[in-house]
Amino acid sequence: MNLTAIYLQLQEKYLRAPDWENFFSLMGALLLKWPILSSRPLSYVQLKSFIKELGISIQEEELESCYGMIASLCVEEKIKDEESGEEKEKFDDKLFKTKSFWKAFLSVKKNNGPVILLSKNLSAKEKLYVMAHELAHYLLGHTVKFNDIDNHVKELHADILAYWLTDIPSPLRTKEENFLIARLVDGKTKEGGNHE
Repeated sequence: MNLTAIYLQLQEKYLRAPDWENFFSLMGALLLKWPILSSRPLSYVQLKSFIKELGISIQEEELESCYGMIASLCVEEKIKDEESGEEKEKFDDKLFKTKSFWKAFLSVKKNNGPVILLSKNLSAKEKLYVMAHELAHYLLGHTVKFNDIDNHVKELHADILAYWLTDIPSPLRTKEENFLIARLVDGKTKEGGNHE
């Protein structure tokens, strides 16, 4: 079995049951499929080059109330409307109504593929982290197809993978949460490391 098949098989297993065992198995498959992900921490140039190698565009936009997002053309799951019995697409109504969603949708159509949108107001360090976080969503399969993974679990898993790639703590998590993520990834926190 080739590495792509193993990765996709483990991704599917993780999407069905996003427990810690399946998450770390999928991370292992990512590191085997793309050895550059083991050369941590990745620099801005390395990460940007890898993202482009995957066929993902990167754009900076004015985004409302978020640092970044990944968008891709994915087939949403069809669900039956309880009243009419008709099939319809399943969307997150709150996201669907935001300007950021429509910017992402138009960017995907224009670029004919996945796009990472970054807020224009990020520092260089935040930009590196947010690119890694959005890439993590993509690699973990959060954008590939509809899934029932709780949003908090998706964000935690993306933060863990982003920390793995960059050694940068999440700008949206508390010092304690970042300490625990660093401890999980590194096995121990680095001496003198700033995990704010």
